[in-house]
Amino acid sequence: TKVATGIAALDELLEGGLAGGSVYLLDTNSKANYKYFIASILAGRVRAGEKVLALLSSFLTPEDLDKMFALQGLSMSRLAQEGQIYFIEHYTRPYPPGCEANVMDVGTLNNEEYRRVVEEKIGSLVAGGGSWFVYYDLNTVIAERGKDYVTKYFAADSAGVKALGMTMMVLCNFSEIGSEVSAFLERTSNGVIRTWVDGAYQYMQV
Repeated sequence: TKVATGIAALDELLEGGLAGGSVYLLDTNSKANYKYFIASILAGRVRAGEKVLALLSSFLTPEDLDKMFALQGLSMSRLAQEGQIYFIEHYTRPYPPGCEANVMDVGTLNNEEYRRVVEEKIGSLVAGGGSWFVYYDLNTVIAERGKDYVTKYFAADSAGVKALGMTMMVLCNFSEIGSEVSAFLERTSNGVIRTWVDGAYQYMQV
């Protein structure tokens, strides 16, 4: 099966979209306008009837996502109340009214406690049924949990996502995390999409 990104030109390059049950890396930086790309994918998935689990960055705030959903005729509050979108929150930020019950605030947890949340609470959530799409900001995890955490658990998490038939988009910035960790991430993913800025133009490579 194919998971459409909602961007016609990219879906054409991907022969219909991301491969279902796979893990893709989005290698980008704050200069590239990747927020709209992410919002387009998430909006497309909820329209397709999937549930979304999102770990947002400090650059992509709940308010940002709410506004970008609104541009596409969607209400983040309503999606949360209908059980279509859930969040892992590292920065204890405000969410739109109605989203509170769907936010797992992990900002005060140490790595061991956070790991229990991933394995138990999130595991129980996705085991409840339905088709899931995961958006995972790896830069946030590295900043808050460290590179050792990522190298220790990312492969296992990726394997778990694939085993459950879920599709995951992982945001990262290869230039910030270093060649050794980025090579490790590439080996554990099914594909890489890169975006970058050169002068007045933005580019994308699959």
